[in-house]
This record gives sequence, C-alpha cells and structure tokens, in this order.
Amino acid sequence: MAITISGGSGTNTISGQASGVSVDSTGALTLPVGTTAQRPTPVAGMIRWNTSNTNLEVYDGTIWEAVTVSPADAYSVYLNGWGGGGGGYVSNGGGGGGAA
Repeated sequence: MAITISGGSGTNTISGQASGVSVDSTGALTLPVGTTAQRPTPVAGMIRWNTSNTNLEVYDGTIWEAVTVSPADAYSVYLNGWGGGGGGYVSNGGGGGGAA
C-alpha cells in the first residue's frame, strides 16, 4: 500500500509495509482531535488528542488511556532479578520526579 499526498511544500509519501507504516516527510502527523464527549466508537489501537484534558490518549481495547511522558532527564529501569534479588526499580528522579 502506498498513499501519495501532494500539496503544500512538496509531495509526501505514506507507505504501508508488513512491519508498519512509515511517513517520509519532515512535517508532522496530525491526529484526530476532540473532547471526551466526542470520542468515536472505540476500537483497540485508536489514538487521538483529547482537548478536554489536553492528553494524547490510546484505546487499549477496554478503556481510553492517557499517554504520559516523563521529563527528558528522568529515567526508570526495572532490574529483573539483578543482584540476587527479586527485581526493583532504579530512578534518577531528575527534573522534579522520577518515573514510577
């Protein structure tokens, strides 16, 4: 599958492959936008911008989940059984709080 979109400052091509979809452009992808009341009939995997709570949200098959991002200088790593224990989280907590 290939969709070619012409206009603006040139031609952009969106191509679908077995491994996913790639966008060949230096622009941006505009997502569907609307309020919580305007959510569509959901299907797992849908993604949209919610203007009621100013969040990117994804429908996981059961509920709409907000997509959150930690500050760029915060990180969290799960150490699965590292050091002989049962695992745990390590966080640098930078930028006003670490990832949970």
